[in-house]
Amino acid sequence: MNSRRPVTRVVFVTGASSGIGRAAAWVGEPGEAFYSASKRALAAYTESLRHEAWPLGIHVSLVEPGAFRTGVIDAARVSEGGIADYDATRAAARRTLQEALREGGDPDQVARLIVKVACARRPRLRYAAGGEARWLPYLKVLLPQRLFDYLVRRGFGLS
Repeated sequence: MNSRRPVTRVVFVTGASSGIGRAAAWVGEPGEAFYSASKRALAAYTESLRHEAWPLGIHVSLVEPGAFRTGVIDAARVSEGGIADYDATRAAARRTLQEALREGGDPDQVARLIVKVACARRPRLRYAAGGEARWLPYLKVLLPQRLFDYLVRRGFGLS
């Protein structure tokens, strides 16, 4: 009898993010507070589950895509009854999101990465898909917070 457990993989995908890629998991994006919070929660859940499932031979990974042309913006709805003082911020964030998703990468790139992760012998915790998804975490860590905040606001047309 073979006492080795079969190796199982669990791969979570955070979903398309906006203007600066997977910023929702790394940055509290303007106009995307709930979305950003859900992506951070999924990242923390994935990391915890990775530790919990390891003794069972289960590998857990997170794929974090940047902006990709998925058509998600066409399905997005704007909530009604917003606060008038917030209209300019909401409009700027929506424009940034629309532009990023129109100019985003080919979603097949994400699909190929998911297959690669699922087939990996020893998968890593996190995988970035898309250029901005790779460099954003480094900026977040290396830049002074005030400079990073300025760049986020500028990127979303809020400065």
